[in-house]
Amino acid sequence: MERLDFCTVLQIIKDYCNEELYGTQLKLVEKLFHTCVYGEDDDVIYFDDSQVCRWLKGQVCVSRTITSYYLKSEEHKEQFAKDIDERIISIMYDKEMALIKLRELLLNDTSISDSKKQELDSYYSTDSDKDMAAFISILLLFAMERKFIQHDTEKKLITSGGLSPVISDYIFENDPPSPCRYFCGRDN
Repeated sequence: MERLDFCTVLQIIKDYCNEELYGTQLKLVEKLFHTCVYGEDDDVIYFDDSQVCRWLKGQVCVSRTITSYYLKSEEHKEQFAKDIDERIISIMYDKEMALIKLRELLLNDTSISDSKKQELDSYYSTDSDKDMAAFISILLLFAMERKFIQHDTEKKLITSGGLSPVISDYIFENDPPSPCRYFCGRDN
């Protein structure tokens, strides 16, 4: 089960963007937060590749400065959707499939109440790029606003003596049953 958070949402977006058009992860995040980074405020926000990498891996939450900027007013929220429409949707090669994946992520997240899911899902529309951008912006704002839970960065590998993350959910790590000392039904 995946959780609807910033890194998961952005990973889906990144999967459906043309890599040659967005360039590096840093450039993609700059496109996403364009108004906040290059906006009218005197406070210029700087971030580097390592910081963006940690955001995209779910190791740290997105800067509170960025989150509070977009949550501060309806005008900023609208500008966020406009930036996504102009700078992100335009470089997506299959935006409809990306929205389907984002909607599945929303609906399958058990840590979100049904009423909140319905509220967020009401923005889902593939009628126009503007509607798609509105849905993506609402999901990203919700993901940035909710409590941050760090992704598990420790990989359990079979070669290291641990179990594969996929298999570890199904295998019980108990001792095997002791062998039976009595042989029943054998002639010898």
